[in-house]
Amino acid sequence: MAYKVIYNFSDGTTDELDGEIYETYEEAEREAAQAASDFSQGGDYLREAGEDYCEATIVDWDIIEV
Repeated sequence: MAYKVIYNFSDGTTDELDGEIYETYEEAEREAAQAASDFSQGGDYLREAGEDYCEATIVDWDIIEV
């Protein structure tokens, strides 16, 4: 089986972000948590630099079998 991650944002939108496919559910879960952290940190850096950034935050994610 293979899995992909669908991110749910605070503004009600969803996205696959990187569109990666993972071999195990555990790998997908691990990568989802890391990507959510990276997305948040990237927004912080952009905000501090005065650059445009996505104001929505990742509130959770769904892992689906593909």
